Amino acid sequence: MLARDFPGVFIRAPRFTNVGDSSEVVATLGEEVVGVRFGNRLALTFHPELSNDNGFHQWLLETTKEVTA
Repeated sequence: MLARDFPGVFIRAPRFTNVGDSSEVVATLGEEVVGVRFGNRLALTFHPELSNDNGFHQWLLETTKEVTA
């Protein structure tokens, strides 16, 4: 998970209501889960590309290197 706060632009879904044991929570908004990863799959309820903060994208690129290595 990104080790700092970052802005998230929400358009529809506010949260995940159930996260499986083999999934990793990668983003939260308060107590709500808003990002999960399962292997090389990532699901988000927000749009990081709509903010001016590139921290999430940098984290995603680093994570991609780990998964594909």
